[in-house]
Amino acid sequence: MNAVTLRKPEATETANHGCSTGQVLFIRGILPRSGTNFLADALNHHPQIVRSPGRFWEFAPFRFQEQLDNYLHCIERSKHADQFSAESFLPHLGDAWLSYLAGRIQADQWAVYKEPSIDRLSSMFQMFSGSRALIIQRDGRDIVSSALKAEFGLPQFQWWKRSHWRRMLPDEAFRIHCRRYRDAAENLMQFLGSDEGRTFRSRYLLVKYEDLLRDPQQWIPKIMEWLSLDADRFDWEGFSSMPVRGSSFLRSRDGGHDFACGIEKPADGFDPTRRWSDWSPRRMRYYDSVAGDLARQLGYQ
Repeated sequence: MNAVTLRKPEATETANHGCSTGQVLFIRGILPRSGTNFLADALNHHPQIVRSPGRFWEFAPFRFQEQLDNYLHCIERSKHADQFSAESFLPHLGDAWLSYLAGRIQADQWAVYKEPSIDRLSSMFQMFSGSRALIIQRDGRDIVSSALKAEFGLPQFQWWKRSHWRRMLPDEAFRIHCRRYRDAAENLMQFLGSDEGRTFRSRYLLVKYEDLLRDPQQWIPKIMEWLSLDADRFDWEGFSSMPVRGSSFLRSRDGGHDFACGIEKPADGFDPTRRWSDWSPRRMRYYDSVAGDLARQLGYQ
């Protein structure tokens, strides 16, 4: 068998491209359709914020946290358990991700990634030891309305899965989205009230999509101050003319969702709130019975 010839790495390959100087901000939405696109696009109008450097439009690694936890637990249960600490290992894994995705950002910049999920927030803070998070909420009724309109909120129907058969019932998709919002709201409330939620309190900021829409002049500077950035450098003119991306109601000419370039705002404005106001009384009652109490705890009446 011929010997394998090892290629000497180039200098640029061996250089340290870690994100040890730049900082990372995660935008975590309570669910898809909660305004993560809007917030990420808005923050991108500050010169020290770099949206999605690297390869991920959304931070996909968070979606596989359960598999990572299982992997680490296997090591902790192995005969090498006394030589391994998941708590000590996780920050190294976070550093590796940031080196891979955002290693070239400058010392005074923030790399910003979004993920429309709040699952395992504690693990995020442990893995990315210097990270911060903006947790964006939205009225659950608007999330449900947008998810129904978007038509991609549920997995593709598979007839061999009995759990999918229920979707054939009248208005079942609506009920599924209501229950999803309830579960996400409960997840958020549990985190906020947990020891981890209190431990990491200085590293996350709760914002509402509706507040950002109605009063950006208050909330954008507040976020800038929280990130120790100069709010005077924010490009308000660019923000005002920012296109709408990913809307379920404002579509492209071919009727699709424009997640790339976005769609210019209509001349008479664009208000994505209270889309649920035409719900039937039956829908109103169902939503309130399933998620109303949790929504009110999060400030939505």
